[in-house]
Amino acid sequence: MRLPASRKFGFSLVEVLIVVAIFGLIFLVGSASYRSFSRRQLLESGVRQVRADLNLAREWALSGKKPDTIGCNAFPLEAVEFLRTGVAANGCTGSFRNSYLIRADCSGGGYADIKTANLPTGICLQNFVTIEFRSNAYYTPHGTGVTVSVQDAVTGQLINIDIDESGNIR
Repeated sequence: MRLPASRKFGFSLVEVLIVVAIFGLIFLVGSASYRSFSRRQLLESGVRQVRADLNLAREWALSGKKPDTIGCNAFPLEAVEFLRTGVAANGCTGSFRNSYLIRADCSGGGYADIKTANLPTGICLQNFVTIEFRSNAYYTPHGTGVTVSVQDAVTGQLINIDIDESGNIR
């Protein structure tokens, strides 16, 4: 009497290794793409933040609004300034910084801070001169416009924000 041939169920070791290798490749490609996407989004977030705060400074200047502080409330508003502050830190090196200040320049009364902000870690502002928004929509001392560069210190990607001579932010 013959015994029936036994049937093998399951996968061989080679088949399992091939499937694991394919899943590993898919995971590596997906995680690298996600990391790149995440860095781009972080840079875009920093650019949106700087643009919004440049608009804030311009709006304060155009409206003549100023902080209600001892140094400013008795004097007229001369300008609202946007300036890069801080030291090289949080991934920013050399002349790059990751913080800035918006302040009111009250003629005869000094300065009053409106807002101090930090960019996300690794997102840096390149060197630029102080931007002054005046109530007549003219900022000085730049007669031809100025560019604020925001850079991702990890990838080196750079996005420019242009401000023309009339104060328009692009």
